[in-house]
Amino acid sequence: MAASGKLDSSGNYAMLQDLSGDGFGEWTHIVFAGGDSLPLFFFYSANSQGAASGELDDNGNCITLQDLSGDGFGEWTHIVFEGDPSVLFFYNEGTRGAASGRIDSSGNFTMLQDLSGDGFGEWTHIAPTSRRLFFYSADTRGAASGELDDSGNYTMLQDLTGDQFGLWTHIAATQAGIP
Repeated sequence: MAASGKLDSSGNYAMLQDLSGDGFGEWTHIVFAGGDSLPLFFFYSANSQGAASGELDDNGNCITLQDLSGDGFGEWTHIVFEGDPSVLFFYNEGTRGAASGRIDSSGNFTMLQDLSGDGFGEWTHIAPTSRRLFFYSADTRGAASGELDDSGNYTMLQDLTGDQFGLWTHIAATQAGIP
């Protein structure tokens, strides 16, 4: 089941399109991925490891740009988009593997970096925050921060373990990048 909608400046919601009958697919992750004139989205299925890219037009219709299922996507538990370098970050909590990639304006995907050897912890949440990523574990209440560059390379910034974090179920960042 899928639909598109929008919020107006007063916070009112208006449904635009019911996309359920459009062969939308069984996606486990839908991630905003930038876009020039229309919002660009990355769709991923953890079940099939398939992916696609698409745009939403002004009327809320989803336009499939590319079926990326043949590109051999791995098994990912988390996918986030970091807008400043325009990079998608992929992470698998079970294997602690990670990768980065980019979608161009035509919806084509380019793998940038295999980051699996970079020693990621076992994170339950990842929030993008203005070139940086905030990692959190609900299991240990530990956290860390890192940074992505324009080429999709990752640099660990801080290990934030300690008693400063509670048991959180969700983490979000403001538009200014503050988690």
